[in-house]
Amino acid sequence: MTETKERAVEAFWILNDFIGDLVTAVRASEYFNSPKFKAGASDKVLRLCNKMAGSFLFVTLAKWIEFYDHYKVLIPEEIKGKCKQLRNELERRGVRKLRNEVVGHIWSDKHDRPLMPKEIEELGRAMRIPTQAGH
Repeated sequence: MTETKERAVEAFWILNDFIGDLVTAVRASEYFNSPKFKAGASDKVLRLCNKMAGSFLFVTLAKWIEFYDHYKVLIPEEIKGKCKQLRNELERRGVRKLRNEVVGHIWSDKHDRPLMPKEIEELGRAMRIPTQAGH
């Protein structure tokens, strides 16, 4: 198998995983917000379940940035521009930063300490995405 074909197979499997991960995160969030689930769960359980689904979503979106950076040469020209726009928009909104400083780690290198709930909320606001920190 040629190197290009091997990389294309890798890209296929990575993208296939992304689809499963994105669908799972969204469906889990929908379920956690359904009347059936809410009826038997406390507010704390609801917040934690939604935090889990959101974290999974942020990890997968951050992986898109990495995917684009490593596999952009394989993306067909007719969609490469849109893929780059998505990559740049995710970066601009701080998806990688949120993954690195909130979802994936407990320690902020910039502050030399963990981020406080108010700081996590500020990251979410900068992205225009509610994070439900501090609950």
